[in-house]
Amino acid sequence: MTWEWDSGVQATLTARLPAGSSALSLQLRVRCPRPPWPSRAVRAPAVEFPRLSGLRIGEQSSDDLLASGYIQGELLANPAGVLGRERVVSYPGSTCLPWQDLYDASGGVALVPFSDGRCQLEIIAGAEGGLVRWANRWHTLLQPGEEWNSPEIELRVHEGAWYDTAERFRQWALQYTPVRPQPDWLATCD
Repeated sequence: MTWEWDSGVQATLTARLPAGSSALSLQLRVRCPRPPWPSRAVRAPAVEFPRLSGLRIGEQSSDDLLASGYIQGELLANPAGVLGRERVVSYPGSTCLPWQDLYDASGGVALVPFSDGRCQLEIIAGAEGGLVRWANRWHTLLQPGEEWNSPEIELRVHEGAWYDTAERFRQWALQYTPVRPQPDWLATCD
């Protein structure tokens, strides 16, 4: 699906849900045109994608838990009741992992951006009306004539707690960001 604004900026969303899968794969491409007149140039310093609202697991949100990579990992009880309107954490930065997982005893839903850290990412969680909101804000710094492609982002449902989400991200990370060789002196470093 493609959208175009009066300025000529185009956004193309690709979504894939393989048969039998519990994960919807999303990608976004944003193109800024290079107009003939500089006064009509459009820049896109940041793109929010995706933005999800109205999240709750089951009949009530008070028993939900939010797992995220905030600081060195966080498990936040009743996020719809304790989060403010918008909490923003950076990856890489104040969060060690870019995914978020909302779950209760019956299962959950996760937003997993497979980000390798080349584009600064802000991970947004908030609460509104007793429900949770999520978004990813990518600092694209897109100039006229440039194009930005988001990494693959999965929206997945699962049974149980957040462990499936962590394992899925781990599988991706080991494949696309392999462990680098370390100098010998690091083994004995305090």
